[in-house]
Amino acid sequence: MKNLIILLSFIFLPQLFAKDSMEHSDAELEEMIEDDSAKLVQIRDIDSGLMVDRHRIKDDRNRISFLFHGNTNLYKIADVTALEFNYAHHFKNYWMEFFYMRTQADFYRIVDETNSGDLAGSSALDESNDELNIFGVGVSMRGAWIQELINSESIYTHTAANFGYYTLNQNFSNRTYKGPGLKADLGLHVRNSKSMHYGVRTTYHLAHVKRPQAFTDESSSSRSLLLTWMTIGVDLSFYF
Repeated sequence: MKNLIILLSFIFLPQLFAKDSMEHSDAELEEMIEDDSAKLVQIRDIDSGLMVDRHRIKDDRNRISFLFHGNTNLYKIADVTALEFNYAHHFKNYWMEFFYMRTQADFYRIVDETNSGDLAGSSALDESNDELNIFGVGVSMRGAWIQELINSESIYTHTAANFGYYTLNQNFSNRTYKGPGLKADLGLHVRNSKSMHYGVRTTYHLAHVKRPQAFTDESSSSRSLLLTWMTIGVDLSFYF
């Protein structure tokens, strides 16, 4: 229940800060003809500072993103590191996303100790660094409500909910665990170019993975793991 509350908070809390949760969504931006500041990316010449072009964000069609994620404890950022590639296509009022993520992590940074199957209590896992591969699909929305709070026309929010398939290669036991999971993203990015944005993103994962039976009638609980962790990362995205 605790993990579910965290996941839902990632998805829905950003909307609570807006006066109207759809006030500056992509769909609303298409209709707000008078509010050019909410609809346009102002492109300025670097040397003169003068505006040389404008781009309507509703005309965005495709986006590819490259992200680097690390442990939320920056003093131990290497305990969890990940590279993510994300492709998204823009529909009328949302983005459809497809992602692949490769993660290297210390076992107990991503596994719930109380739900670690027959690996529970093994001190050798304290030093185990494991590989995790994730494929998935989801939807995201871009919001401009934060512009009212910080008086900036170039900063947007990113909120996404994704379904993924998780594969954990556990080095100590030499076993592979697989199963479904959820990924929630919350980010901020700066958009001052027609073709790119840069920003930061926080990601929360919740997954249930299982390995094959080692012997007949082995219980499901002894070969299952609950994965739950959070990362913070940087985002570089390109539009085309």
